[in-house]
Order: sequence, then C-alpha cells, then structure tokens
Amino acid sequence: MVADSRLSRCRRWALRGWLVVLGLVLGYYATHAAEFTPGQIAADLQRFEHGLLLLYLLASVTRALVLIPSTPFVLAGCLLFPGRPGLVLGISLAGIALSATLIYHFAGLLGLDQWFETRHPNQSRRMLQWLSGRWGFWALVGWSFFPLAPTDLACYLAGSLRLPFARYLTAVCLGELLVCAGYVFLSQQAWGRLPAA
Repeated sequence: MVADSRLSRCRRWALRGWLVVLGLVLGYYATHAAEFTPGQIAADLQRFEHGLLLLYLLASVTRALVLIPSTPFVLAGCLLFPGRPGLVLGISLAGIALSATLIYHFAGLLGLDQWFETRHPNQSRRMLQWLSGRWGFWALVGWSFFPLAPTDLACYLAGSLRLPFARYLTAVCLGELLVCAGYVFLSQQAWGRLPAA
C-alpha cells in the first residue's frame, strides 16, 4: 500500500515535470518556428560531422517525446543525405518506431492510463473497444498517415489505453512508412531538379 502510494506520487511528479517540459518546448517551437525548418535542422546537425547519423537518429527519436512533428526532420534528412533516400527513410522509420515505443511505455509510466480510466471511464472503454475492433488498426494507420494529424498524440492515447503493442506499432509504422516514403520521394524529385550551386 505504501509502495503504491509512493509510485502514484512519483507518477504525478513525473507527469507534472513532463507537462512543464512539454509546455516550454512547445512554447519555444511556436515562437521560434524558423529554427525548425528542414534547412535549419540540417544546418544545425551538420555542425557535428562525426556521428551525424547517430545524432540524426537521436533527434528523430527525442522530438516525439515533446510532440514536435517528424516532417521537418524527414526533410532535413533528405538535405543531409542527398542521393541516399533509403538511408533517410530507414533512419526516419527507426526513429518513429523507437519514439512510438518510448511514448507507448511513457504513457504508462506517467499514469495516463489510470488518469483516463479514473476521469473518463466510459470514453476510455469505448475508445479501447473501437481501436481494438475491426477498423481500429486501419484508423491508426490513417491517423499516422495523415500529415496534419499529430501521430504522437495517437501514440500516447494507445499507450494510455494499453492497446496490444504489436498491433499498435505495426499500424503506426505502416502509416508513417507511407507518408515518409512520399516525403522522401517528392524531396528527391524536387531537389534533384535544382541546378547545382
């Protein structure tokens, strides 16, 4: 009982800390949007010549924990590694899969599952039934594929509802594969036609 009380207290503090960090990062993101363009991200990462691939992967993973969209990072990869679309797609998907896994488990660590079940039991049950049902897999694929839908929020929701992990991760990766492949292909087409400087 005492251990459960300590765990709940730790979860509350972890959730509060994450919300503060999230607020600060999103505030910075909103007020400094010019620093999160693909070109600027690529320029910032290029300063680290050694370990560029590892740094790009780390940036792709950690951006999801604070709900920064993946699109500028995918396009930055296309600028960093021109002519290597397979590498950019692979790193982008690895980053998305790792961040989706972290978010899924992070939601439980923060106690979001208990929060949803306690505060919104009926909605939680209905959402879980719907996402676990016949069309739930394809709903997650569509949510992950649609560029304007925040995929990271779907990841937090899936983690807090404790959806089956393999089903959830497969749906997210399939949707993101489609959209990232589109970004990589279109950027290769557009930037491939630009005259050399």
